[in-house]
Amino acid sequence: MRYIHKMNGQYIGFIHRQNIFSWNGNYLGSIDNQDYVWDRTGGYAGKLLTVQGSNYILRNTLLIMPVSKSPKTPPLPPSLPSPQAQVAPIQMPIGWEDVF
Repeated sequence: MRYIHKMNGQYIGFIHRQNIFSWNGNYLGSIDNQDYVWDRTGGYAGKLLTVQGSNYILRNTLLIMPVSKSPKTPPLPPSLPSPQAQVAPIQMPIGWEDVF
């Protein structure tokens, strides 16, 4: 299981079997084999990036977005992991933004 944070360091959720869930177990989307993130409606959300040892789902607003996919059937949420602490904030270049 991998944990996801916002650029400000806030814990927002986790990844379980290529599916993304919020901290309280709501299904947010999925990750493909290229680390592209797709929201629950099948729309492109961003890319899974690891920066300074922490995971983030970020979108570069300066790039052309891939075409949407068919939405996946939401999986059953797994057991919730223990709440995670905040991590140190990161600074990304202009154009990058948090997705969730």
